[in-house]
Amino acid sequence: MSDELNDRINKMEWTVEQHAAELKEQSDTTSHLKKSLYGIEKTLIQLKWFAIGMIALYLLDQIGMTEIIKLMR
Repeated sequence: MSDELNDRINKMEWTVEQHAAELKEQSDTTSHLKKSLYGIEKTLIQLKWFAIGMIALYLLDQIGMTEIIKLMR
């Protein structure tokens, strides 16, 4: 009975160690993914403002603001 109990305890300890290792790996992966997503988010924000700037320039050009700015120089 003692050997069987000892085997079961050893198996449980091994299982707990494996779960701890898996949790550490998942934590590392999560951290890496957060950094990657933050970088993607920054890039998307830059693209958004670039597009807004281009649209603003186009609209200003269409209403003749660029000619007014050239005349002011």
